[in-house]
Amino acid sequence: MNTNRKLLIVEKIQGFLERCELPEMLLLRVLTAFFSVSSAVNFVMADRKIDAVWNWQEYISAVPFWGVLLTFAYVFAVLCVVCALLPKRLRIFDPILTLCSVLIFDLQLLLGKDNLYLTIGVMLVSLVVIAYALNKMPPMKQSDKKSDRICVVIISVFAAAMVVFISVGTIHHHYLFYTGTHDFGLFVQMFHSLADNLTAVTSCERDRFMSHFAIHSSYIFYLLVPIFKLFPYEETLLVAQAMLAMGGIVPFILIAKKRGFTGFQLLLIGAAYVFSTSLIAPCFYDFHENAFLPTLLMWTLWAVDTKKTLPFYIFSVLVCMVKEDAPLFIISIGMYAFFENKGSLKRLHGLFAAMLSGAYMVFITKWLTENGDGQTMTSSRFGHLLLDSDGGIVDVVFNSFSNPGYLLSLLIQEKTLVFLLQVMIPMLFLPFFTKKIHRFLLMIPFIVTNLIIGANYGYAADIGFQYIFGPATLLIFMSLINVNDMTPQMRRNIPVLWGIAAMLFFVGTDAANLKYVRQYNEKRDYYIQSEQMLDSIPEDAVIAGNALIISHVCDRDEVYIFDYNDINADKTALIDPERYDFVALFIKTEIYGDAVPLLEEEGFTLWSQSNDHIVIYKSPLYEETTVNQN
Repeated sequence: MNTNRKLLIVEKIQGFLERCELPEMLLLRVLTAFFSVSSAVNFVMADRKIDAVWNWQEYISAVPFWGVLLTFAYVFAVLCVVCALLPKRLRIFDPILTLCSVLIFDLQLLLGKDNLYLTIGVMLVSLVVIAYALNKMPPMKQSDKKSDRICVVIISVFAAAMVVFISVGTIHHHYLFYTGTHDFGLFVQMFHSLADNLTAVTSCERDRFMSHFAIHSSYIFYLLVPIFKLFPYEETLLVAQAMLAMGGIVPFILIAKKRGFTGFQLLLIGAAYVFSTSLIAPCFYDFHENAFLPTLLMWTLWAVDTKKTLPFYIFSVLVCMVKEDAPLFIISIGMYAFFENKGSLKRLHGLFAAMLSGAYMVFITKWLTENGDGQTMTSSRFGHLLLDSDGGIVDVVFNSFSNPGYLLSLLIQEKTLVFLLQVMIPMLFLPFFTKKIHRFLLMIPFIVTNLIIGANYGYAADIGFQYIFGPATLLIFMSLINVNDMTPQMRRNIPVLWGIAAMLFFVGTDAANLKYVRQYNEKRDYYIQSEQMLDSIPEDAVIAGNALIISHVCDRDEVYIFDYNDINADKTALIDPERYDFVALFIKTEIYGDAVPLLEEEGFTLWSQSNDHIVIYKSPLYEETTVNQN
């Protein structure tokens, strides 16, 4: 009797454990309970202003350990009971709850931190847990057209929201006087010139009147002229840049759908693009022609992937119009297309486009060197590959092939290694996961533009600058086509991990840019007063000022950066003070203390002052000139 009763009890326990899906779901349930309780504790501590990272000792002291342990046990028990009560068809809730609990914990921990190493650590641990959860999920049904349309709508909402995020963040970054003449003020002045007379003349870029097209062959800017003509404001450029960075999502989704990705996988693939830190971070410094590349390059890759010849040539031409080094992208894409389309005569179009682009690149760099300021750009970017500082792009190629050992030594250095991780970790290093070696041709711009040039020119190996826009677009495409070649199980799981990795990286790094909105709103009147004061300077006046001030007065023909190049070596006199009608300076700067006595010596008088922020001095010659003209 006792034995039968014991057996009955054991059977009931076994039956209950089976209904609870234990021990199969034991680890998942433990993880869900752990991350859920940890999130709740984080929420309570955040309310007390105790941060888990920055105030970790205080955090540990404040946590009621035994209370947390009991809560963990309670949550685990509730999860088991719920599972036992649910019908079998709904018992996929364990992997889903684990995924959700991990993401909530990550969002709480990372949001606003702007900490690269914390983000990498949290992301790696989370992806291991999420990968385990995904492997516990049963195969999903094939999505239908309706669900695919819903996913596309959600991706569109994500992209639109990201455009708003970037626009709001960069505009407030500008309102805070954080945007320099390079690279924002010069483009504002250039677009006013383009809108007025279709020339790209600036005075602040090289401290003299000069066309921007004598420095960079960025004729693509003409496409934005009608928009700037309608909305001739600094903010227009920042919004346009955000839209251009996100514009590549349309052809990217078309490529993904053609490759057979649907439903949830399609949604997360879209998220991988929208939340790519390599496309978001460069937007915050501050405006650049390279922002055209994500949209134009992705459409070019779409044309290659769908074998559409005419669009391929059209977008190839547009890419080459972005900048003198942009043909490198078409060379890479063209060579990729040649080897990808084996057995088809259309492969010759790739080879032809690559040859034409290479010829154009040599021609335009030579023309800029002989007729403009192209030599400065070549020597600053490729100086470590030139024997003679007057050499050109042909010399760079010749020297590279002559000494490949030195070239390889530039690939990975201490200063480029962190950059490499920043770019590749959110992509899960997917560009490397292929046996088709010709696909690595698409990595050439990243290797040349970012790693090799970045070894000498630090900005090229900084994810916060514009040089990553184009290479990252090709890397994202490589990631997609490499996932497409994987096993069905990997095709199901990797897009989810890729999309989540991109989102976590965004939250842990780029989301902190919302601080600019908060900083501006805290002193809104302060900055508005400075802006209004600068706007009150007569339109015909020639203005000089700090580099961060000039961006706010570039809607006029003649503005210059005022720095120590305008003061003699002994700091006893100004150099050529007659060229300026007004000089605007930040009060809390070293040059303010050195320049103001010299300005007053030359007869400049205080014209206006905005709190303790900006002061404006007027030349004694300005009124005399005005009187003579009248």
